[in-house]
Amino acid sequence: MGIATLAAGYGLIVGSSGLWILTFVWFGARLIVDEEENQVLNSIQKDKYYCYLVPLMIPTSFIIVYANWLAMKFFRHN
Repeated sequence: MGIATLAAGYGLIVGSSGLWILTFVWFGARLIVDEEENQVLNSIQKDKYYCYLVPLMIPTSFIIVYANWLAMKFFRHN
């Protein structure tokens, strides 16, 4: 295993851990800040886009994973 592969792996681990921590800090800040004080959080809370986005991502993800699997089967057996 090369040094570039190790660096990429550690970079992915650090990046995903940082994003995870940032997300939970953001959710924790949401509990502390009043709704009227922060306009960004207030607009996200009243938005209808995100309440439909998460449930619709589940079947879309399954379709994409299935299409990827099917393409790999066609590639291997050709």
